[in-house]
Amino acid sequence: MRIARRSIKSFDPSGSGHLTVNSFMEDTVKALHSIQFGSGLSGGAENIECDFATITFGVAGTELTAAHALKRVPIGMWMIKSDRVGNIYNSASADSASAYLKSDTDSLSGVLIIV
Repeated sequence: MRIARRSIKSFDPSGSGHLTVNSFMEDTVKALHSIQFGSGLSGGAENIECDFATITFGVAGTELTAAHALKRVPIGMWMIKSDRVGNIYNSASADSASAYLKSDTDSLSGVLIIV
């Protein structure tokens, strides 16, 4: 059995309802512009499944528990605001209610987006 590949040239640019390169690009740009994390003030997100956590580490290397409301195990996090230079990393496996983190910097404070 042979599978035929369609090329970009095979799309109909006449506007007859077939996908065109321009309409695909316009739809992609519209979708990317509509992604919203939310303000973080209410703890929830707009159309990205994530949660915000305000954290403050004590001594570097000490575990901190960051609670979240995802009701699933998070896949990662972004530090979107911090008061100093430092790295955060997972210290144990996260669960459906908390992420367990450590920092390499004393007294690091900031805001995380947990996804």
